[in-house]
Amino acid sequence: MIQLITVSLLLMVVSSEVNGWTYDSQDEWHEQYPACGLERQSPIEINSNEVISQHYPVIKYVNYKRLYSVKLINNGHTAQIMFPVNGIIPKISGGPLPKGQTYEFSSLHFHWGANDTVGAEHVHDKHRYSVEVHGVHFNSKYLNLDVALQHEDGVAVLTTFYETLPGEKFSGLEGVSEALQNITLAGTSTKIPNFQLSALYGGIDSYTKRVFYTYHGSLTTPPCAEAATWIIFPKHHSVQRDQVEPFRRLLDEQGEYIVNNFRHLQGINGRKVYYSKS
Repeated sequence: MIQLITVSLLLMVVSSEVNGWTYDSQDEWHEQYPACGLERQSPIEINSNEVISQHYPVIKYVNYKRLYSVKLINNGHTAQIMFPVNGIIPKISGGPLPKGQTYEFSSLHFHWGANDTVGAEHVHDKHRYSVEVHGVHFNSKYLNLDVALQHEDGVAVLTTFYETLPGEKFSGLEGVSEALQNITLAGTSTKIPNFQLSALYGGIDSYTKRVFYTYHGSLTTPPCAEAATWIIFPKHHSVQRDQVEPFRRLLDEQGEYIVNNFRHLQGINGRKVYYSKS
């Protein structure tokens, strides 16, 4: 019994350390996570008049159209999608990624605001969209995501934007939007059957996905590892307000609504942002 209590307490401590940061205290992240104070941090503001045109190979997507049963989790900071462990998983290669190297899907999460005028982390031509989607992949030459985060070529983040506008519902978000009501409390999860990763991006092999910005940066949450190649699709997708509202009803570990879960803009600090139009 004593051993079980000890293990339980240890798990509570680990959980507290993992989730011990908040967006309200993000200016202090560097005190516990030193990388958050480095020079190649994300997100940044992208100015289309200042980017460098660069031709890259077409990005190759594997298993993005496959149907999965996935887990949707409220981790206290965001809604996160996890795929089955040891199953067939999506992968990407090509584009700005190192030649001959493949990046495996790890997880996907969302950033949103308290209202429709904010939410996204990256700003495009002074405009901030309502929602930003991050599909996190790690370089398969590394054992796992934790190891990959220790290397500059470790991670690729596939990014798209949603804009809340009147009109038809965005079909790619429907399954997630409906499932959010089942994970209101932090630490809860639910299953989404027949989930297609491509749908969240509005069709991953469309012409608009051959147009993207890319730059080298970091994770936008602790530990802020500077290991990320960002691939950002500027063509946004229109969603209805009632598809976004369920995100704003999620609660964090203190029972407060999760809103404005985006990081402040970071300095470019001499980095180059590239624009590719295959």
